[in-house]
Amino acid sequence: MAEYLFTAQTQSGKELADSIDAASAAAAREQLQAMGLREIVVHTDDFAARMYGKNLVDPVFDLDPALMLRMQKRGGMKNLLLDILKGNGWLLLALLSWNAYSLYSDDLNLWDGIGFGTTALVLLVIIVFAIPALLFESILQAQLWARWKDAMRLTALLRMVRHSVRIASHMLDYYQAKNLIGLDRVEEGLALFARNRGRTDCPDMLWLSLQASLLDEAKRRDEAGELMRQLTVEMPDSAQVWLDLALNRALYGDLDTAKQAIEQAEQRELSPVMASVVPFVRGEIALREGRYEEAAALYSEALVALSPYLSQTALHPLFIGIEARYAVALARCGKMDAARQAWDIAEPILSVHGEQRYLDDWAAATKG
Repeated sequence: MAEYLFTAQTQSGKELADSIDAASAAAAREQLQAMGLREIVVHTDDFAARMYGKNLVDPVFDLDPALMLRMQKRGGMKNLLLDILKGNGWLLLALLSWNAYSLYSDDLNLWDGIGFGTTALVLLVIIVFAIPALLFESILQAQLWARWKDAMRLTALLRMVRHSVRIASHMLDYYQAKNLIGLDRVEEGLALFARNRGRTDCPDMLWLSLQASLLDEAKRRDEAGELMRQLTVEMPDSAQVWLDLALNRALYGDLDTAKQAIEQAEQRELSPVMASVVPFVRGEIALREGRYEEAAALYSEALVALSPYLSQTALHPLFIGIEARYAVALARCGKMDAARQAWDIAEPILSVHGEQRYLDDWAAATKG
């Protein structure tokens, strides 16, 4: 059994956002339908339900499922800081008002001292819990813009304070390995993460998925694809593993495997984010087969589906990839103004990451 986040409506039209324990995402949907709910969206894939959770972060308290779902659409440093302030705003306002009154009164007494002490304690607690989240977001931002040395330093700092939220050590190794790969220290990065294989807190399928991500970062796409194929054998009910394989093969491998994999993914429960990947894959297949108008329409569909989640820094590489391929498809259709607008969004990040395949395809599409 695992926990699955869902949104749904009751028969009276009331919106629900909660979690349910089930054997699979499909079983979760069946249970919710049996409860008389409608408009059901299961937001957790089988892979994520079984592999992540406490294997990624073991929180010191249970998070409200509705809050977790809202957080999927509220990422980025600005939203993180706003949420921290909003969550503690009334308490801080009351304490600071008390402190201000104390400072402007004629005499300070014991109660004034208690007020200052309470404010300091509350701020300390907020800082202790906020620092890991701020560091994590800063790491993602640094990696997005290929500022690998900054990301290395930030990951080291996160390792120092990780016990306040109990971040799993294999995830810290994963992010540091990614930083090393970005600095062209590929084998060193892979060796660092390799030491986590076989550990009890890092299931083998989770290790394979993260290793495939690192190989993709190292631009060893065929090796990454082979691990993704292995994951579809180990966990065939997961839409995520089929989507990963489909996208890898659509971009860098054989289209027959991509088509088979995307068909398998569509037969499974898809979260809203995963659903946005389906038209991306189908758009890539259409582009490679020369169906440029269809490809552009599919890429546009993917961008619209992904748009509610663009504040999530972790999803920006996916967004940039779709935007870049959309630009190529538009250029192939002769729609150069729209193509250049899309390309201007994607190009800066693609350039700093040295994604030559994307850069070459754009150059070929705009040649002459």
